Amino acid sequence: MSTRVRQASRALLNHDRQAGERELSASARRLRQACRGAEERPFGHDPRASRGNLDNDRFFGVVRVAGDPYTVLLGATAQAYAELLDELGHAGTTLDEPTLGELGLGLAALIAAATGETPAALPMPRRPADPAAATDQPLRRWRRGHHLFMVLLQALAITAGGLTATIRSAAASGEEARERLRAQWALLTTLLRGSSAALRFTGDFAGIDYITRVRPLMSDPTVPGGMTGLELRDHRFLVRRLRELGAALKSDAAAGEVCAHGSAAFQTVLAEVYAAHGEVCAHFVGADRTSLIAAGGPPAVAVLERLAAARLQLFPEPLPTSTPI
Repeated sequence: MSTRVRQASRALLNHDRQAGERELSASARRLRQACRGAEERPFGHDPRASRGNLDNDRFFGVVRVAGDPYTVLLGATAQAYAELLDELGHAGTTLDEPTLGELGLGLAALIAAATGETPAALPMPRRPADPAAATDQPLRRWRRGHHLFMVLLQALAITAGGLTATIRSAAASGEEARERLRAQWALLTTLLRGSSAALRFTGDFAGIDYITRVRPLMSDPTVPGGMTGLELRDHRFLVRRLRELGAALKSDAAAGEVCAHGSAAFQTVLAEVYAAHGEVCAHFVGADRTSLIAAGGPPAVAVLERLAAARLQLFPEPLPTSTPI
């Protein structure tokens, strides 16, 4: 990672909470530009990608590239934050300050973890929602909100992988290792809370606009067979990492109290994330409507509830004495 990228990251993290949208946007763009200096090239054909993976990438304007992974992720995060600021300035939001704060903490934690800088919270200059402006660009909000969600999914996958490696390490004992585990669990949970807030921001516009102006673009015949966010390859990779993390927790008796507390807190937030996703679905299509790829199947909200239960079963059941770290 270049010195220029580190300096631009530090500058973005060091902004005062009262910084204005224009100042923050300029700082985010400087970080994005600094990251373009990394050796990036199109990833090209990926035989592992399903049609659903590719449909999602095309719809959300995602380009997969090869290069220094942390620099690439930082650049995508800077772009997603700049888009977020633009959305807040254009249409505002109905989200409250605490929810926006969780998103700012998650994005800042990502940047700090990738660069080694001190964690902070990215400012979120909130404006009340402007219904007319929100109606003007619902598809843009939908796509930009998913950009935020995707960078947080990628950071979650990296963090979960690192946590699994620490648990499985022969050196995962002693106070130093426990402190490292605490920090990794705290980061994982902060990123997950941020992803929940990103989902809520994504769905922060009128349901009628989703039905008439967004959903048709993800349905037949525009997308043969329809598409679903569950086919995001970032989501699929994260699920794989969570499965590995759960297996490590179940098989390693030395995981100890730190992991018991960390896992309990993480599971609580994971349930909240699926609840947030369910709320977005219910807001747009109601609790009884199926997903775009499951006509005649169970309602989308019910599917999400089943997925939440399945994901939670990947982890050991929290002990009665386990409390959030």
